[in-house]
Amino acid sequence: MFRAMNIIDLFQTTNPDLPAWKRISYGIEHAVADGAIAIGMRLPSERTLARQLGKSRTTVVAAYDDLQMKGIIRRYVGRGSFIAGGIETPNAPFAWAGKIARGFHAAPDYETAFSSPLPHDDLSAAIGHVIRCRRYEPAPVEGEPKLREAIADYAGCAPDEVLVTNGVQQSLDLVARYLLDPKDTVIVEQPGHTGAFQAFRTSRAQLVGWNAPAWNIAELQHLIVRHKPKLIYTNPTFHNPTGATMSIETRREFLATAAVLAVPVIEDDTYSKLHWNRQAPPSLHALDQNDMVIRVGSFSMILTPGIRLGYIIAPRRIVRDLATLKRISAGPTDAITQRAICELLLNGVIDDHLETLRREHQQRYQSLARTLSNSEIRHVAPYGGMYVWLRLPPEKTQLAKSGITHGSRFYPAPYVSPHVRLSLASPHENALSTLAA
Repeated sequence: MFRAMNIIDLFQTTNPDLPAWKRISYGIEHAVADGAIAIGMRLPSERTLARQLGKSRTTVVAAYDDLQMKGIIRRYVGRGSFIAGGIETPNAPFAWAGKIARGFHAAPDYETAFSSPLPHDDLSAAIGHVIRCRRYEPAPVEGEPKLREAIADYAGCAPDEVLVTNGVQQSLDLVARYLLDPKDTVIVEQPGHTGAFQAFRTSRAQLVGWNAPAWNIAELQHLIVRHKPKLIYTNPTFHNPTGATMSIETRREFLATAAVLAVPVIEDDTYSKLHWNRQAPPSLHALDQNDMVIRVGSFSMILTPGIRLGYIIAPRRIVRDLATLKRISAGPTDAITQRAICELLLNGVIDDHLETLRREHQQRYQSLARTLSNSEIRHVAPYGGMYVWLRLPPEKTQLAKSGITHGSRFYPAPYVSPHVRLSLASPHENALSTLAA
């Protein structure tokens, strides 16, 4: 941290005719421009500097406000104030670090898991058919009408309850911007889907963790009463990252609790079609009798992340409002992709592909289970989905964390934990060899 005494020196050498807050701001600004204070340096807290200078805290706050407005410092709640860049430095790049919205939270960049094998020929034929028919006109912002009908049949709802999106991430972003105000609380599963956390934090919501896959209803009731959340986000079927599935009994208790305490629910239903040897329980949306569940899903995870196509299922009024928000923020989803995926839904290719994925993922899990059977790595067997949550012995934990880089098939818990998530969406034998050894 840049010492308060250095700032006292800067303060004393600036023009004494200037207001005190201006002298502080001017001194730090020119010290940054001269290279005397390095970018990234932490400044003294407002109270500390005020005490050292013999000035009021209001004076230091005014100086820091001025510096932040110029992009020279960046302030973080609970962390302090840091040098972001100087506006006077010749030939220096623009100090974007001082302009970034407080609601932005960077996330680790791990490779997106996706299912294989991909129905290349069928997908190519469907896209080619759309192009040959010259069906280039844009789709309505709500989605291609035939696709909304096909999704409604696929997901078990009415067509006018469907909004087509560019994938789950856009779905969550739209819902977050529609429902959340700054400082609203969202109950999320911990561990859970980091993309959802990003969407809610971008709306400046405060996140409260609910232990998954325990899904203890008494704990949920306590969290609701204590934190008064605006909504609850859950991924109850083949949960990301643990692979667990909420029981039908817990689902009913969960919905009853949310209904009594008047908290809407966002259900991430991305993986429910990827069951292996038995069907998953009905979705929360299917069990909901109060129109309080908004369900999101995606075709990207069962085809390829290169195809950005998802959907929101919600009461009709909410679909209309979300469509208006989508029109303003992003406009219609790519029409050619919509029409191609619609063909694959209507001619049964998606259903056939799901059967292939189920067999492939189950075989990979069985291979994984054999690999792990003679090791100290533990896990709870899933019966569908894309992920297995591995619990590592202490001597393997640091090895796994240090080996996780961009492109890795492992996903580490975002806090101190002996767990890593392994995706079944691609072969994993080589990735596991070191851990299981």
